[in-house]
Amino acid sequence: MTHSPPTAGRLLAYRGTHPERLRSALGLLKTELFGEVRDEDPVEGERLPPAPQSRAGLGYYIAGEAHVQRFSGSAQQIYTGLRSLRADTVLCGIAETGPVSPFRLGRLLLAAQGDLRAPSAAAQPLFGGEQSLRIPDFVRQNIREGSPAELLLARFCSRLYDADPDFLRDPQLPVEVAIAVLAAVLPASPATSLETAPFSHAALSNGSWLLVARRGPVPLFYRSLVGLGDADPTAAAYRGTWIVADPAAHPARLLAASFVELAAGQALVVQPDHSTTLIPLA
Repeated sequence: MTHSPPTAGRLLAYRGTHPERLRSALGLLKTELFGEVRDEDPVEGERLPPAPQSRAGLGYYIAGEAHVQRFSGSAQQIYTGLRSLRADTVLCGIAETGPVSPFRLGRLLLAAQGDLRAPSAAAQPLFGGEQSLRIPDFVRQNIREGSPAELLLARFCSRLYDADPDFLRDPQLPVEVAIAVLAAVLPASPATSLETAPFSHAALSNGSWLLVARRGPVPLFYRSLVGLGDADPTAAAYRGTWIVADPAAHPARLLAASFVELAAGQALVVQPDHSTTLIPLA
């Protein structure tokens, strides 16, 4: 038995070539990513039970600029909203209640789930025990909801700024720097038992690369796609990667669909050239 808060929700991340191919790449893995969405339209006169409503957040890039939208709807509506995007990098958070990520600061988008506060956060509710951390005014002013995921982004940006203010202004932030900083702010599990250990997942992008990190026992899976199997010339050249973390999902179903489990304490990087790299978190 693993620890998974009931409001952990679902975390999805995607990076692929050809923004117009997001729709096809999502449809290819619809069963694994949105298994509750029907394949067929309702029969005329068919009475369906009311669809459960969830909150969703979508983060994506247009011309290099990060955008975020939030809405409530059924799984079908969320799936449709995701399919409608023309983007090569997308972060998506879905939850039944509470705030949903991603959050944005400049070119950075961050989505996260799980236990995101450091162990000392009870005494220092905003930034944990990092009393010596310089919190730039523009980072404080960017905080709107004060949710754990938003504060995680604030801690990340503050650490980045503390290391070198130019990092936050650099549109080509080195992914190695991003991994080191994310590892420093993403809470590690202090527990020795998997039954009580908290978990935390985070997906981060600057539009050029996508970084996903896992801490703790709750699985996080990824699958790389090569080609899309249709006649369009861009289909054969397509390269993409889907990431999903859903505490309510059955791992066997994802493994059977050629998803790979990212080990705890590791980060997956989808590079600017769309190749993937596994890197241990510090």
